[in-house]
Amino acid sequence: MPQSDSERPHKRAKLDQKNPIENDGENDNDIGKHANDGETNRLSQVRNLYFNTINRHKLDFDFEKKCQVTLSKSNVYCCLVCGKYLQGRSPTSQAYLHSLDVNHHLFISFSTLKTFALPEGFEVKDHDGSLDDIKELISPAYTKDQVASLDKQTTTARDIDGNPYRPGFIGLNNVKGFNDYSNTVLLALGHIKAVRNYYLLNSFKDSFNQELGLFIRRMWSSKQFRPHISPAEIMRVVTEESKNRFNLTQQKTPRDFFLFLLHLMPHRVRKSFRGAAGGSSFLMIPLKLPRTTVFNDETPQINLQTLINQFEKDKPVKEAPRVLLLHFDRNQQDIQLDSVSGSAINNTIINFPQDLQFNQTYKLVANIVQDVVPGSSGEDTIAYKIQLYDKGRDQWLQIHDLKVQEIERELLFLHQSVLQVWERKI
Repeated sequence: MPQSDSERPHKRAKLDQKNPIENDGENDNDIGKHANDGETNRLSQVRNLYFNTINRHKLDFDFEKKCQVTLSKSNVYCCLVCGKYLQGRSPTSQAYLHSLDVNHHLFISFSTLKTFALPEGFEVKDHDGSLDDIKELISPAYTKDQVASLDKQTTTARDIDGNPYRPGFIGLNNVKGFNDYSNTVLLALGHIKAVRNYYLLNSFKDSFNQELGLFIRRMWSSKQFRPHISPAEIMRVVTEESKNRFNLTQQKTPRDFFLFLLHLMPHRVRKSFRGAAGGSSFLMIPLKLPRTTVFNDETPQINLQTLINQFEKDKPVKEAPRVLLLHFDRNQQDIQLDSVSGSAINNTIINFPQDLQFNQTYKLVANIVQDVVPGSSGEDTIAYKIQLYDKGRDQWLQIHDLKVQEIERELLFLHQSVLQVWERKI
């Protein structure tokens, strides 16, 4: 994982004269001939000229890797000049034709991360690391030592325009205006150590875990070209897996989305959330809030430890999970308060302690909250935000889509918490 606050490399890549052409599944006769010694200077000049045309501002790898012309997902390259996804390198391929039509000549393979010059067909070798930032953007990689240091980092990364951001605490696009519910859950997963570390250090064969792993790796990268990423790819896979139950065009609840994702994860990850109480196992604990009425003069408050103690009294804990998920249902269907799409909202304030006792001692990692947003047509809507703990700086940040801002810990409880993530202290 590249270091933050470092300048982006602008060196020119070098041509591998021993093997200037990489077959990559295509016929060598279709893509050019090996360079001989007499061609070295000419190819070097061509390489340098092409390399100067790379436009990093045009590169965006947040979306499905398929050819924008044929829609094929096989053998797809990205044009490093305009950012288009195109298939192949043979003389009849879309990438080859693109190089001739618009005079764009450098293409990187999504599958191998190798870069080629077209129409010449030679591979551009990256001996000096001048393309490392682009490769990192496509597929970040981490060592065990780097993963172990994530919770201690205090450095600030910068995008290609010099704008500062904190790796791990980045904004997510609200693609259609309805996926703030999923944004909060995806960010929360990336901050649960048992989830984050597993996905940063392992590879997967199925599409869901592949995309979730890539999302979390990119979320923690210090080589972002922009201080935000898009959840479009992981949500595309989730939409397929859920048969369109969870998508980018309809708002759902963080609770339902979180539980659905847990069941798609490997057992090794899911067991970190499993506990046992009252003779049954659980992945998430629902906590009942005291009912509010229209006659309340003040906003009611309750201490979270009180709710937990009541739960333990009703259902004695047999096994405490490593990760404790708490859900607060704020819908009161049978009374009329602050109406949101026909549902009454329980606005009870939950005061939560520094450490939570639930058979074990827990620390708060993430707090998903909801805000009631007045609608122009008279119908209010819900906006979901997440508050995350930066362990390295001992600070809290609140993220709502692309907006990332610091928030005082003393103000966290003033928001309507709907789902909290607590990690067991070791």
